[in-house]
Amino acid sequence: MQASQANQKVYKRLNDREVEKNDSAPAKPSLADEKVDSLRTLRNSLIGFAPNASKLAFSAIASTVMSARVHRPGANILLEGQPSDTIHLIVSGGMARYKTTMEGGRTIVWLGLPREFANLGLLWFDKVNYGMFALGQTRSLCLSASKLHHVLKEQPDIAVAFGWLISAENMMLGERVQSLARLSARERLLLFLCETGYRSHALEEETTRGLGDSFEIGVTQAQLADLLGLTPVHVNRTIQTLISEGMVARQQKKWRLLNPAAAWREANFSPNYLHPYKRTAEPQDAAASGRF
Repeated sequence: MQASQANQKVYKRLNDREVEKNDSAPAKPSLADEKVDSLRTLRNSLIGFAPNASKLAFSAIASTVMSARVHRPGANILLEGQPSDTIHLIVSGGMARYKTTMEGGRTIVWLGLPREFANLGLLWFDKVNYGMFALGQTRSLCLSASKLHHVLKEQPDIAVAFGWLISAENMMLGERVQSLARLSARERLLLFLCETGYRSHALEEETTRGLGDSFEIGVTQAQLADLLGLTPVHVNRTIQTLISEGMVARQQKKWRLLNPAAAWREANFSPNYLHPYKRTAEPQDAAASGRF
């Protein structure tokens, strides 16, 4: 009972405004630069999902941007069950969603990458049943959920794009549940690396040769263990095994799949569920060469 009360006190002591005030700060660019950057970032994030949308439609989305913010590593961005009208588009860094038990236990349920929306559930609900924190130094664009909801009613092409985003996210969560229930620690880690690498490059304007074999994400081993339902010791042991086998290379935040084709096979990874994060090529069987 005491643990439950303590947990409620910790997670209910701040409202959204206090979270924004204490854990993040406005980004440096001028308002004019921010508007230009907002339009560019939003267009790059959505163009793969809405190739026929007009410039006017993207401008309407950009008009919902309230500010750009910088969040310090580990900063609380959204608290479970707290009302909010702010949707975050990740510009750099990353965000993690988490759930907590009444006893204070926390589970990371999703990781957001640059050019992904972190909490689209606020389009339909004034509060969501998860919290969010920053993975490393993170910059985000803050959009008004209520204004964005109104824009989507007026811009069907963009509304379809957001429908795709929600559908792809739901399928990602389905893959994660199956991996927790059926896959070994090694397979879970490889699936995470394959999926994250694919997502990290899928929305880039130019296709990369390695199909996401090299990418960067500021997640610690403890956070990765939390996400994969493993202990930090087990995650570390598995990473070291993959490195010794020449499957994976890691340098701080940078990861590289040295043999993407073998990793895809072992993890039984197929990017079809990420449609329309479209990629047409397949990874090469030969180990990738080069260094970070």
